[in-house]
Amino acid sequence: MATDIWALGCILFKFLTGNVPFSGVNPEVVYPKILRKDIDFPEYLSVDAVAIIDSMLMINPMERLGSPGSVCGI
Repeated sequence: MATDIWALGCILFKFLTGNVPFSGVNPEVVYPKILRKDIDFPEYLSVDAVAIIDSMLMINPMERLGSPGSVCGI
């Protein structure tokens, strides 16, 4: 379920911005961005949108919004 929440965060970012949260020309560029959670949020996104996407893309699955066993989980 934690993986589904992370993927949903990526989809939500794509819906709201038209871009993927982690972009690059090849996997060697993209993977380090994912591991560092290197995301450039556009200025036009609301504070609430940034907060929910950021909480869904937490690196540690136990910290993700809604993950089973997390503080705010199901």
